[in-house]
Amino acid sequence: MFSQRNRELHKAIQQGDYAKVIQCLDDGPKRERAKLVDQANGNGDTPLTNAAYCGHTRILAIVAALLDRGAKIDEGHIHWGSSPLIVACGANKLDVVELLLARGANIEKKNRRNFSPLYVACLKGKVGAARLLLDHGADALRQAGNNSTPLHGAAWNGHVAVVNLLFDRDEEKYHRRGRRGSKALARASREGDAAMVRCLLARGVVVDGQSPNLAQAPPAIKAILDAAAPPDKRRLAHWINRIHLHVTGPRSDHRGSARHRILNCRHLARHLVSFLLVKERVTVH
Repeated sequence: MFSQRNRELHKAIQQGDYAKVIQCLDDGPKRERAKLVDQANGNGDTPLTNAAYCGHTRILAIVAALLDRGAKIDEGHIHWGSSPLIVACGANKLDVVELLLARGANIEKKNRRNFSPLYVACLKGKVGAARLLLDHGADALRQAGNNSTPLHGAAWNGHVAVVNLLFDRDEEKYHRRGRRGSKALARASREGDAAMVRCLLARGVVVDGQSPNLAQAPPAIKAILDAAAPPDKRRLAHWINRIHLHVTGPRSDHRGSARHRILNCRHLARHLVSFLLVKERVTVH
């Protein structure tokens, strides 16, 4: 299925052997050369995605040689659909990322999991790649397939430096989009990530007392949240969590009619909290 020349090309790319790569690309019939430049190996990597992942000193020249010979710049991994730009961002190969963007790579092209290059960089904590993508206009609020943004991907994996970068670039945008910050805070609280909880609180993310994840937070995290909340709001959050737990019961609890009869208690408490927060001019994020 895979020709000898294909195997030689991919091996030369992995070894950073520029001369051998050029030999594979330029020798042989023209029709075979045109096919070889985008032909995947047994792992599903195209020559360009293979090169984007490698870290040899000549790899930038190899990427340029592939592009000069007609390699499709957005041709993704056969199995995962990851474009060369996504691969380079995930590996934090900044010189390759710059070259691909300069040659016209699609900065928003997603893989088969609906992850954009910026989302992958944030998910893996690659600050340099994330900064470079933002400099070139990447959308920091573009959602992935799981309805999460790059902020969520970075926060859920504990990458404080990336979260700070995203807020530094456009903090006002995150606060205009409602509860996105509190979703990340609730997840970090449930996972017990104290560093991320402190980071998000320092960025002005407000504790949302309606989130069930906060009720499941470890005691150490609850102490941090209590210390960050004003006394009045802390009391409101305490009561809303108690009401929520009484209404929903354990996760395995049967949703019977008696439970439905007291759901109005939960809705009433939510309206009460919303009214008081608006009255105090506190915006829930």
